[in-house]
Amino acid sequence: MHFDIINGKVWLQVNNTDRELTDELIDLNVRQEDIVLAFHPENLRKHTGFAVS
Repeated sequence: MHFDIINGKVWLQVNNTDRELTDELIDLNVRQEDIVLAFHPENLRKHTGFAVS
């Protein structure tokens, strides 16, 4: 797994685990709008329910 914190948001760059890291972040009170699924192309992120950038 690889995370970055950029402009106050958690950017999930890579998740090569079997864990649902987004669920774990939400359980830790990270808002869904503060999580960027960076492994998806930017034009597809708007369909994920998470932050675009």
